Amino acid sequence: MSRFMQAELNSTIQKRRERRDAILAGIALFLLTAFLTLTDLDAMLVALIHDTHF
Repeated sequence: MSRFMQAELNSTIQKRRERRDAILAGIALFLLTAFLTLTDLDAMLVALIHDTHF
């Protein structure tokens, strides 16, 4: 394999890794946001239920 082809292959692999890392970071951020939103909703529901039973 020529040096040019090897360089192209390495560049392609690097781009794929960067894209994969960006996608995984986006998924992690989405899951974190969803989790925090659900815990906030859960806390609000608990507060609402406790307020109505007083």
